[in-house]
Amino acid sequence: MDLMELGIAAARANNRAEARMFLEAATLQDSTNEQAFLWLSFVLDEPKLAMRCLERVLELDPDNQQARRGLECSARKKARARCCRSVCPTPKWRWRCNRFTILTSRWRLKLSAGWARRVTHAR
Repeated sequence: MDLMELGIAAARANNRAEARMFLEAATLQDSTNEQAFLWLSFVLDEPKLAMRCLERVLELDPDNQQARRGLECSARKKARARCCRSVCPTPKWRWRCNRFTILTSRWRLKLSAGWARRVTHAR
């Protein structure tokens, strides 16, 4: 079995790290292997690197529909994330967490201020 076949077998077995290793080696060995770049884009965790692999596939074969669909899908995900961030810059849980932290820190300040007052008046 060559490197690309080992990478595809690892990807199908859901072993992404091993698949990435084999497929990267296959692309280094043959920089015109569009199937290796395509499979590599599926196992990469970083979206920018995956998009770069899909762009490389389209450079090699401009009619590759899988690469075109992959780029369109990642562009939609990117636009959706940008849209969500503009509408709601922080998730509700973070706001609640920050609010809880602020409230608890105010409570602590009030307690510590009251305690300091009691201690200074007791002397």
